[in-house]
Amino acid sequence: MSLSGPFCPKRMEVLETLPLEECAILIDTECPVAHIENVNWPEVAAYAPRCTVKGAYTSKHIFIHFAVEDEEDIRAVNSTNLSPVADDSCVEFFLSVPGSKEYWNFEFNCIGAVNASHRETRPNAIRLTDAEIASIKRHASLGTEPFGEKEGTHRWTLTVAIPFSLIGYNPMVGIPFIMGNFYKCAGKSKHPHYLSWKPIKAEKPNFHLPEFFGTIILD
Repeated sequence: MSLSGPFCPKRMEVLETLPLEECAILIDTECPVAHIENVNWPEVAAYAPRCTVKGAYTSKHIFIHFAVEDEEDIRAVNSTNLSPVADDSCVEFFLSVPGSKEYWNFEFNCIGAVNASHRETRPNAIRLTDAEIASIKRHASLGTEPFGEKEGTHRWTLTVAIPFSLIGYNPMVGIPFIMGNFYKCAGKSKHPHYLSWKPIKAEKPNFHLPEFFGTIILD
């Protein structure tokens, strides 16, 4: 898949019948890959760990599978809901639904802790409740226990399933796409970085720019 092309999750209703760990294997085997590799602010943070993303969906959930190779270090200090997981080794999925003025940010560190909101502008966030966060399925290959910074190469995956009902979208009705971007970051690691799937043209690191979202086609 070209970096400039759309991201195309594959419809796979069987995923609703499987544990999320098995969903991760199936998605990794059958779905096309996109690369989170744009270094938008090299003067601020030039380090670029390898990160890919694959996707699938059902009538109920959109599944996102991230695979990461952090070559320098890894960090997972935050473990509670709405904690600043972007400071850790983190992957993120921002999206907007056609016809809505809002966008959603879903941020996950490498142990699956979540910071998530929806908003029209960055300062006016509506934070997800604990119950809403609990509805997001997560499987982290590293487990769920927090840890401090570890040096060396670390390979890890994170698979999440976000309910379409949470974001107010029905993939079976109407426009068969959403808009979004995928990110890899680690704001407070020894090797901070801010990578994106679609390029971002901004003076300083900022993922909260829906004007740079790409198309996510539900095939």
